[in-house]
Amino acid sequence: MTRRFEGDIVRKELTEYFTNYEQHPETLGFETAKYALLPAEIQKAEKIRHICENARIKVFRYFPFWSELSDARGRWSWGAGTNWGSGITPNVDREFNWTAEYTESIKPYIAEGLLHAWSPVGFDHHCPGYDNILKSGLESFITGRNEVFYSAVDTANKALLGLSARFADEAAGLAESESDELAKANLERISRTARCVPGCAPCTFYEALATIFFIREIYGSLEAYGMSTFGHLDRMLFPYYERDIAAGLLTRDEAKHLLNCLFLYTEVRFDKANSQHETSTTVVIGGCDANGDTVYNDVTDIITEVVLEGGYHGTKLLCRLSDRHPDEFIMRLIALQKAGIPTLMYFCDDTIIGAETCYGKDIHDARLYVGGGCHEIVLANTEVNTRADTWISLPGLLLKTLRKREYLDFEDFYGAYIADVREFHDTIAVCKNRSEAYWADRAPAPLYSSSITGCLESGRDVSRGGAKYSSTTLSMTGIATTIDSLYAVKSVVFDMGLTDMSGLIAALDANYNGFDELHAEILYRLPKFGTDSPEVNGFAANFFSDLSTVSGQDNARGGKYYPGIYPHNLYLTLGSRIGATPDGRLANTTLSRGVSPSEFIEVDSPLAVLNSLSHIDFTAFPESLCLELTLPEDTGEDVLLSLIRGFLAVGGSSLQFNLLDRETLIEARREPEKHKDIIVRVCGYSERFYVLADNVKDEIISRSVR
Repeated sequence: MTRRFEGDIVRKELTEYFTNYEQHPETLGFETAKYALLPAEIQKAEKIRHICENARIKVFRYFPFWSELSDARGRWSWGAGTNWGSGITPNVDREFNWTAEYTESIKPYIAEGLLHAWSPVGFDHHCPGYDNILKSGLESFITGRNEVFYSAVDTANKALLGLSARFADEAAGLAESESDELAKANLERISRTARCVPGCAPCTFYEALATIFFIREIYGSLEAYGMSTFGHLDRMLFPYYERDIAAGLLTRDEAKHLLNCLFLYTEVRFDKANSQHETSTTVVIGGCDANGDTVYNDVTDIITEVVLEGGYHGTKLLCRLSDRHPDEFIMRLIALQKAGIPTLMYFCDDTIIGAETCYGKDIHDARLYVGGGCHEIVLANTEVNTRADTWISLPGLLLKTLRKREYLDFEDFYGAYIADVREFHDTIAVCKNRSEAYWADRAPAPLYSSSITGCLESGRDVSRGGAKYSSTTLSMTGIATTIDSLYAVKSVVFDMGLTDMSGLIAALDANYNGFDELHAEILYRLPKFGTDSPEVNGFAANFFSDLSTVSGQDNARGGKYYPGIYPHNLYLTLGSRIGATPDGRLANTTLSRGVSPSEFIEVDSPLAVLNSLSHIDFTAFPESLCLELTLPEDTGEDVLLSLIRGFLAVGGSSLQFNLLDRETLIEARREPEKHKDIIVRVCGYSERFYVLADNVKDEIISRSVR
């Protein structure tokens, strides 16, 4: 069998299938009332069993993996919030809408522009326990115990093994009548392999990759949770690759074919060439293993080659780096950037691992972190963190603090603001916890739970805090806007006395109209975050330190809340909801992004930004704090290498680039059909420029080239 990448053949059959995809959950006929009085875990397991036994399945002739349930989630869904009902456990004895209770309780804060949120629980950005599955297979999760949790786990995993056997039978039947040799060999291989994995531990590269694909896709369909990552692929796959190559069971080209198919699946399913649909799909490369040994191998290189040659941007490539990684690795990543494929996020390994251990994580667990979805951090195999559902507007809270009372001095005002941020975290945590307490009765996850260390040991579902680490993150947005606003209040009100607090509030209420001199002083003469100003550097460092202390509340699963600063694109939404801010920003305009300087700030060079970050202790935040640098399209490879090395040296958290030519983007905005090939980094994802909404295009065009 030739296993070079038959790109056109695979793309064609996937495209034909997904173009004509129709979702028919009503055909499954699950009798909810029959199980309504049983424990939620049993209800969920029975629903999984019913779907595994009755859903229509699809096996492709040339595509080498299997997972398609033809009645399952919609084409544009990766699992989270899928509307076909497999994930949320209906129970006639508990009819109230638990998520609506949360959204109702936070409506006033959304109306004030202080918050953007929609769910008490993050059903997205999760990572299955791939290592646990690869080590021993799903059969090892079946215990034969009668307690509710174990009974649900057994039922669900047995159902999954039965589903894989259905795929094996289907592939065997198709192979019997297949006349094309390539297709026949593919179907026969699927049939053989689906009878072995994921029930047993995989033995070969193909079996391991097929297991990872099956688990990610099927967990998303059956649990209705967003399993947003294929995990740390080069680390997990390399032992199989090395053994197979040595034994003559695999060639490099064959491995490349399989990885091409993995990336192509996401590209076609979400129609990344023609439309904008978030895939929430990542692959992690680089970094280190649990023992701290650097990961960079032939599988790493193959993955970068696949992305470069295929031009794939639907699967996000999350690159873990340290000063121990060779320039060769970084230069491969830079080649992707220069080719106009900005689908990369660079993580500083030492910072992220250090932050996780500072929050009490075992270092061996911390070393196995992945990024799920965009750049949210979660520990593979051991952690369930719910997040990316609640964003707090720091500038919005600051505007509220300004108006609360008179302040004796800046220290009085600053202390009041930090107290307000902490109190707001407390308030939102109470609201989330009240609803999260119902999670276990509404959406338990027996399959996901069985793969996560801690659940089988404790006999508890992930929704009941069974994971080794059960955490929650609230994300704070508008960091630079807030730092510059605080510094402006300190300077113009308390240090220089150019106005009093009521005068500043009047200027903000007027959107600075009629306050031109004050506005000019704030905009052009006060130092700003990201410019390497000694005064602001120290000020910002203290602010970050204080901000890291506002979390720590208990969540409803026995874990803790963490402070986070990952913006997604909420800097646009939250900015549109609040008035002018003391940093000179006008009303209803965008907030600053991640830990980047505000767009209207003049910065001499990217080095000034890096030097500013060097004063901040990012290990106080166990989440990815993203710096985005927009650079000229013709920026040299040596410059990019120096910036990445510099970012690692100053102990940054995460980094992403856009290499743009503004004039070209303006032309593409005017004539989109002529520029369909331009891909830009939006926030935690990349997209073809021509498919973006006009306001997003305008925001990207307006970004400052540093």
